[in-house]
Amino acid sequence: MPELTIGQQRIVYREAGEARPPLLLVHGAGGSSRHFAGLLGPLGRVRRTVAIDLPGHGRSSPLDPAAPASELLERYRDVCTELAERLGLGRFVFIGHSMGGAIGLLAAAAYPERLESLVVVASAARLRVSAELLSALRTRFEDVPALLAGLGYSPSSDPRQVRRWSEAQLQAPAEVVLDDFCACDRFDVRAQLSALQVPVSVVSATDDRLTPPALQEQLCEEIPRSRLQRLSRAGHFALFERPDALAEALLRAL
Repeated sequence: MPELTIGQQRIVYREAGEARPPLLLVHGAGGSSRHFAGLLGPLGRVRRTVAIDLPGHGRSSPLDPAAPASELLERYRDVCTELAERLGLGRFVFIGHSMGGAIGLLAAAAYPERLESLVVVASAARLRVSAELLSALRTRFEDVPALLAGLGYSPSSDPRQVRRWSEAQLQAPAEVVLDDFCACDRFDVRAQLSALQVPVSVVSATDDRLTPPALQEQLCEEIPRSRLQRLSRAGHFALFERPDALAEALLRAL
C-alpha cells in the first residue's frame, strides 16, 4: 500500500481509478481503509478513489503529538485535507462513514473551497455513544466486537457473516478506538449546518441502530443544499453488508 509522511505521521492509503473529480473515502471509529475494500473497485471504475488509514489506524502511525478528544476529529480532518493536497486531488468529493462523516462535516465547514461535495454515510451532526459501549471500551475491550455486531448490522443479514465482519471491524489498538469514540461522543456541529455551502448527500441505512435514520433526516433538514438516500436491509455497517448497493448510492450522489 502507498504511503506519505504528513507531519510526524506515516499515512497509508489505498487507491484506484483515474477520472476526476476524485473521491476521498474516510472510515469510521476504530476502522481503516480496509472497510472500503468492497467499494474501491466499483468507485474506481468511474473516479480516482483514495481511501485513507487515519493516524493510528490500519497501517498508519499514530498522531504525534497526540490529541485530546476535544481536538481529535479536527486533527483527523487536517490530515485528510493535507493528504488530498499532497496527492494532487484538487477539489475532491469527501465521502465519510460514521466518524468519517463527522470529519467530513468539519472539513465542509472549515475548507469549503477544497470540497467539490460531501457524502455522509450513516452519520449525524451530533454523535452520542452509549454508556455501555464506552464502558466496554475502557474495561472489556475484548467484548467490543460482539457489542458492535449486535448493534451495527441489519437483522436481515446472515449471523455467520456478521460474525466474520465483526472480527475484521476493529483496525486499531484499544486506546485509539476509545479515543475515537470519546471524540465522537463530544461531536456536535448542529449550530454550523445552516451555514454550509458545500453540496451534501446523506446516505441512511434503514436498520441502523447506532445512528438511526431519524438523525440523517434531521441532518438534511438543517443543511440547505442536501439530499437524502435510503438504503434498505442494511445497518450501520452497510459497507460490509451491501457494498454494491452502497456503491450505487454513492455514484448517484455524485
